[in-house]
Amino acid sequence: MNNKYIVPSNYIIGSLNENQLDLSNLPEYPDMSKKSQTPAYIGFVTAFKEDEGYGFIVTNGQGIDTADHKTRIREVFFHINDWQGDKAFSVGDAVKFALQRKNSDRAKALCISLLDVSSETYSIGKKYVGDYSHIIGTVKRDYITKDFQKVIHDLFLSSEEGKAIVLRSLVEEMKSTDAPAKSYALFIAKDSRIKDLLKEAPALLTSDEDLKVLQSIYKAQFTTALQNYKADDFIESVDFLGVDECKHEVWTFVNDKMSSDKYKCERFLDALPQDTVIELLSAKDFHPNAGVRHYLARKTLAVSWIKHPCVISE
Repeated sequence: MNNKYIVPSNYIIGSLNENQLDLSNLPEYPDMSKKSQTPAYIGFVTAFKEDEGYGFIVTNGQGIDTADHKTRIREVFFHINDWQGDKAFSVGDAVKFALQRKNSDRAKALCISLLDVSSETYSIGKKYVGDYSHIIGTVKRDYITKDFQKVIHDLFLSSEEGKAIVLRSLVEEMKSTDAPAKSYALFIAKDSRIKDLLKEAPALLTSDEDLKVLQSIYKAQFTTALQNYKADDFIESVDFLGVDECKHEVWTFVNDKMSSDKYKCERFLDALPQDTVIELLSAKDFHPNAGVRHYLARKTLAVSWIKHPCVISE
């Protein structure tokens, strides 16, 4: 070989003499035999052979396929070596895991761990809704039915940490979408668990910005309740928002409806706590029409302006 084409090492910029290098503190070379994956699925342990170190997890088609039978059971093989963290699990426990596909019919679970109260777990759990909220089917002659939503709700709504994660997730979703607050209010009205959770928001969230986002839900609920004469939702909204935030809209509504829809308006006011009516209608800058004055006089409510000479009494 002709050495005239070989560049001496001392002419190479940044070259080092290997005898002058200290390699003792270099990190260990990573073990590439285990693929790093992020859990994306939830399932339930249905079998485990401790002496052989393997078992099975069942889940449904969420994220796996888009077949018509979304709740149909999918059985996934796992080995104990693919567990992360606490391995003290039992048959029936809910777990999260990543998936390694073998072929169209076979798959292996990786990075398996018990469900925990974390943002990662809740992000996965939110996908198991609607058609994907259940598992229904038979495995080895055992009929199995599981409710993902119940598991997620029970896990997260049983601690303050979990409740805060749910509320922050809702806030982030509302910030990232153009959907009006009214659509969230209508959806939450159908889920008593989330509806009750919103009442705890002031104690669970430390960010004023986050609370303002949730206030928009109550503002939408307040307006809808007022327009549809729903006393319970109205009271709940006023309790969260505060009287000062609501009173001007109430004044306009009451003055208008006492003229155009007197019977329903009176029944609505009758359904409210008397203290709430007094607090909403006792401001000096409220100018009630004759219908409102008649109603309040008939109820002999202790409103600050009730003794004014212009008040009509019966």
